Amino acid sequence: MAQNQPGIYENRVMELLGSLAEMLLKKEQPKEPFAEYPDLLYAEDVINITRWSSSHTYSVMKRPNFPLANGGEKPYCVFKRDFIRWLEREVP
Repeated sequence: MAQNQPGIYENRVMELLGSLAEMLLKKEQPKEPFAEYPDLLYAEDVINITRWSSSHTYSVMKRPNFPLANGGEKPYCVFKRDFIRWLEREVP
């Protein structure tokens, strides 16, 4: 066998790499969490997302470590990206 020609194993590896590249190109991007909600979430949005009660949602949003977008002024709101980070950090 000439050294310039790929062997059986090299051909198979190239086929597998081609298949993998094709699969990666066809793969859809993962959907952003809460994509149907706006970038600025109000308490009602948080209630709808989490299915928490109103009183629990407001008590959570009043916590010192909760990332309120408007510094604790009413109406309570949070940026979606900050809320997602907070959930990842706080919810097991």
